[in-house]
Amino acid sequence: MVANPFQVEGTTIGDQGHRESNLGTDARADVTELQKQLQKEREDKQLLALQLCDSRKDNKWLRNKIKALTVSKSRLQRRLRSQINDLKTKLQAEQGKIKLSDTLATLPPHSREFLMFQAKEQRPIRKCRKFPKKIKDMALQIIHQSPATYKVLRTYFCLPCPSTLRRYLANILGHFKQGFLDTIIAQMKNRVKTMEPHQRNVAIVLDEMAIKKHLCYNPTFDCVDGLTGTGKMADHAMVIMCRGIASKWKQAIAYFFAKSALPAEETADILVEAVRRMARIGLTHHTIPPPI
Repeated sequence: MVANPFQVEGTTIGDQGHRESNLGTDARADVTELQKQLQKEREDKQLLALQLCDSRKDNKWLRNKIKALTVSKSRLQRRLRSQINDLKTKLQAEQGKIKLSDTLATLPPHSREFLMFQAKEQRPIRKCRKFPKKIKDMALQIIHQSPATYKVLRTYFCLPCPSTLRRYLANILGHFKQGFLDTIIAQMKNRVKTMEPHQRNVAIVLDEMAIKKHLCYNPTFDCVDGLTGTGKMADHAMVIMCRGIASKWKQAIAYFFAKSALPAEETADILVEAVRRMARIGLTHHTIPPPI
């Protein structure tokens, strides 16, 4: 039997080609599989990179959120501390008011009202203050006793200025010109009706004093104050008062300005007119003591 030249020992050339073809197919399959694995790895890396980027963004957002919450917490703490301090201050003030109220409750009514008014008005200076009637009445009593003392007291306490007191009196009694005070005498007439008979016994008192020469425009009457009835500069003033004999009361009923002093004739005429006016309202005149 003749040997086949294309046949190798145990294998033919056809089988060898077929095997080589299978090897090429397997190699291509391996390459394709390797390419798929590489592609998958690249996709996994890209996905991981995206996840890492998202994670970084999330971390940054969380850091910003934590920072914002920290700032908000600090602000809230400061605001709460401020509110706590304000509440403590208000509590101390209320406790002080309670103690002050307990102390004021033991004082007489006039003293209590005066101190409460002073405590209320001890604030930054305002352009206008409203003084209660009782404070004005008390101020009038003090300034009538001693104007110098009242001036000193105004440096320590909140009290009406003299011009305020003058306006207060003018609103009650009206504005006066020198001469007999008709408004005062009319009010005295109403008061006399309620007096006991022994309280109507009075004396007419003269009080003359030296004053500084000074001219002042009076807008109420559109005139100049400080002149006598004859138009001369006044340097003396005389006040006519009615004073109870059996009871303690006195009231000015007239005043006059004069140059040097009123003549005796004018003074006599004024006294006669004063006695007549007091008799008309129901008062009984008994004596005229010498000038004070």
